[in-house]
Amino acid sequence: MVWNQIKDVIPKDFKKNLDEPLNLISKSWSDLAGKNLSEIFTPSNITKKGTLVLKKRGEIENLNLKGELIELKKRVNSFLGKEIIRKIKFF
Repeated sequence: MVWNQIKDVIPKDFKKNLDEPLNLISKSWSDLAGKNLSEIFTPSNITKKGTLVLKKRGEIENLNLKGELIELKKRVNSFLGKEIIRKIKFF
C-alpha cells in the first residue's frame, strides 16, 4: 500500500490529536497525575521548550510536591513515548 493511500484512511481527528500532546495529556490526566495531583492541578499549556504548565485549582495540603512532580514528568513522558516534558511549572 502506498503512503498516500494509508494517510487517506486515517481519520483527520486522529492525525490532529497526534500533533497535540496537550490533548492526549488532558484526556488521561486523572490516570497520569493520580488522585492527589489531579484534584489540585489541571494541565494548561506545553511551551516550545518542553515545560508543562499546570493551573492550580485546589489547595496544596500535605503533599510531597517535588517528588510528585518528578514522578508525573516520568509518567507523562512514558505515556507520550518520548521525552517532550523537560520541566513542570504551576501557577
